[in-house]
Parts: sequence; C-alpha cells; structure tokens
Amino acid sequence: KLSNPVSSLISFPIQTNFDMRMGDGHGWRMTMNIQPVIPVALNPRWNLISRTIIPIIHQTNVTAPRASQSGLGDITQSLFFTPKTPTSNGWVIGVGPAFLIPTATDDLLGTEKWGIGPTAVLLKQEHGWSYGALVNHIWSVAGEGSER
Repeated sequence: KLSNPVSSLISFPIQTNFDMRMGDGHGWRMTMNIQPVIPVALNPRWNLISRTIIPIIHQTNVTAPRASQSGLGDITQSLFFTPKTPTSNGWVIGVGPAFLIPTATDDLLGTEKWGIGPTAVLLKQEHGWSYGALVNHIWSVAGEGSER
C-alpha cells in the first residue's frame, strides 16, 4: 500500500529533487516536495484520494548570477476517483481533476497563475514490483498575464 498512490492508506511522502546547470549553466535548485495522500471512502465501491504536492524550494544562480531565492512554490492539488478494488487483471485506475494554486512566496518560485486540468493514475503491483504512471496536464486559467 505504501507504493500505491491511490491506496486506502494515509501517507506522507517527502521527495527531494536536486537540479544542476540551470540558468546560465551555473545555477542549481533543490526542491523538497511534501506530498500528503489522504483517502476518503465515498461509498462501498469508490474512494476519493486527495494528493497534494507542496514544494519548498531553494535556488541559486538560476535567475541571475549570485541571486538566490528560497520559499514555498505553487501547490498542486490532485483528486482521484478510484474503485476500492483493482480491475480483474490487477490494474488500479484513478482519474480526476488537478489544480495549480499560486502559493509561491517569491514570484521567481512560481507561476503567479491558477490552473486546472485532468489527472490519472494507472498502477499494477505484482511479485513485489509496482509499475505504472501518474500523469496530469494543467492549463492556465487565471493570474498574471505575462508568459513564463
């Protein structure tokens, strides 16, 4: 259940990403994503899974030489509607909306835009392995007019 993003288990994964050679090639960024996953039973057959991604970012030399920014990035909130049991061949399927919420504490750490779009997960677990995909696509719907 721990490696299933739509299981009926409350989880609190934390993921750290380190990106190098950004900006003029000398920049770097460290992002810690806090990702609480909370299931809600809708009825005996269906769950609603809330998955939030809260990025905490520090970057140096990305926007300009010797410039640093630190703080909260934009939050992504996904909601998956998923059956409580896998399909007959063992696949777990979930679909729903994803929302981009402009929560960045620094303009250079976020988009300054609201967004919405679809999200889906397809997962199979067997013989100790988990494989599948979790995807989303978010369109800008409101916010700062300049493109980034």
